This record gives sequence, C-alpha cells and structure tokens, in this order.
Amino acid sequence: MWLLYELLNANCYYFAIDDKRFYRRRGPRRLVSFPLSELGDFLTRIGTLYVCHKSTQKQIPVMKNAYAPEDIALLARRVNIWRSTPPKKRTATLTHLNLLEAAAARFAANKQIAWSLSVLCLYPFLIVLSLKFQLFRAPALATVLWVLYSMAAVMGLLGGIVRRVRATPKRAQDYHTSLGI
Repeated sequence: MWLLYELLNANCYYFAIDDKRFYRRRGPRRLVSFPLSELGDFLTRIGTLYVCHKSTQKQIPVMKNAYAPEDIALLARRVNIWRSTPPKKRTATLTHLNLLEAAAARFAANKQIAWSLSVLCLYPFLIVLSLKFQLFRAPALATVLWVLYSMAAVMGLLGGIVRRVRATPKRAQDYHTSLGI
C-alpha cells in the first residue's frame, strides 16, 4: 500500500506560504521549508510551477501535474502578487485580481458559447449536404454523424454556460466597499 501511495503521489507537490517561509511537501514525504528571502519569483514552465532559489540559481518545483497549465499560471500570478503587496493591502489586491480573472474567464466562456452556437447554426447547411450526398441512404452512418455532431455542439454549449456562470465574481460588492466606492 505504501509503494502504491508513493507511486500515485510521485508528481504531486503541495505547498503553503506565509509572511516568512515557504513550505513544500512532495506526496507523503517530509516537509521542506525555505525562508522567503532566499526565494525569487514563482514561474511556470510546461505545466509545472517553479520558484527560483536565489543563492543557487536553482529552480525548485512547487507543483507539478496537479492542475491544468493555465491554473498553474494563475497560481503563480496570485502568489507573486501576494508576496509583492503589503499585508494590509493584500485583501483588496487579491479581490481586484479575482475580478480581473473572472472577466478573463467570462471572455473564454463567451468564446466557447459563440463557437457552439456557430456549430449549431450550421445545421441547415448540413441538412442540404446530407440530402445532396444522399447520406440518408445509409441511415446508420447519417444517424451516427448527426448524433456526434449534435452532442459536440450541445456539450460545448452547456460547458460554456457552466463556465460562464462559474466565472461571475462572488465578491464584487466586497471589492467596491474595500475601495471605498
């Protein structure tokens, strides 16, 4: 069981950070910590989050294969902003960052919804092509093609709607009150 647990967690890194130290655990192994003064910026490369060790110029892996590459880039941006802002302004800065990231996520969701709707709008054209090439003489092939096409468009549309709903900022009012608006 221990060997299986080690193999499953071989590429998973867990980390925490406070005002003075950075902590990292790789799978079930022991905890490693570094003073923040010895560490540079957090950066991403090929789906892995790294932090640069200033004295040795060595890149320390922070998190690997645990998130999609865009989420790791988001995490690196958040940690760098958290480190660069004074403790009293962190809440307002991260709330502002949440709003910016929500806007970017809404834009991506809107693009996905638009793509799905454009695919669905091709139905009349596909019906004409099906009749022209007489795909309905092979009902199994026509049915399979139409079902796959419909499922891809509907799943893309539903996925875009879910992404759009999830991307709405939950604390927009808190952000405005923190700025004094």
